[in-house]
This record gives sequence, structure tokens and C-alpha cells, in this order.
Amino acid sequence: MNVKDKKFLENLISKYSKKELSKNILYPLIDDAFLTIDILKGIEVMLTGKITMLEITQQFECEFAKYIGSKYALMVNSGSSANLLAAFATAFSPSK
Repeated sequence: MNVKDKKFLENLISKYSKKELSKNILYPLIDDAFLTIDILKGIEVMLTGKITMLEITQQFECEFAKYIGSKYALMVNSGSSANLLAAFATAFSPSK
């Protein structure tokens, strides 16, 4: 992504990120959940067309596995998918 496109997107994100919270809501559920850089990185990933298996995902899995002291790590799309994987891993793992 070139500098001009990136600046355009940053301005667009800034324009639409300004939220008008209702005066009736005392505690909003989410307030600024994503930084501009998070949104830009998401756009870059979507533009590659490789939504699920981009090299950055593989790099993250390797670094995360090292961080937690595991041989492997696997990124999934949601907490529900993570729970299913954990259940299957427990159900089908050889007993010690």
C-alpha cells in the first residue's frame, strides 16, 4: 500500500471512528476497540486475498508457541472454535 493510499485510509478511518455515544448509555460496551493501525493491517490482509492462511498468521503461531513454551500453536477464528479444538484434543489424546 503506497503512502497516499495509506493516508487516505487513515483519514477515512478517523472520520468514521468518531462515535457519538447516546446520553442514555452510562457504560458503553466497547470504546475504541481498534486502533487505526489495527484497521489498516486488517485492510492489508483482506487485500491479499489470503484471509486465513497469510504468512503473518504462521509467524504469529510460531512466536506464540515459543512464548508459551509449546511445540505448536494454532490460530482459529473464534473462541468457540478454540473450545471445539480443545475438546477434540482432550477426547482424542492418548491417555497417559
